Amino acid sequence: MAGYGNLRGECAKRNIAYKDIAHVLHKHINTITNKMDGKTRFLVDEVFLIADKFFPDEDVNLKYLFELDEDKTA
Repeated sequence: MAGYGNLRGECAKRNIAYKDIAHVLHKHINTITNKMDGKTRFLVDEVFLIADKFFPDEDVNLKYLFELDEDKTA
């Protein structure tokens, strides 16, 4: 499946649901699903909001977290 597999996996490890991300970003859950599936991209401010809210005490590698699965084959 295309999309943000690393982010999806890290969210699963931490029990972070799409609805949680939608709430923080003030977006509809369908919008978050589209972003996670790679149909649309996360905006820079959304990346930082997600990192600050859900990964605050960790040295999270944003490049890893927001790498599109299609980028891994290149």
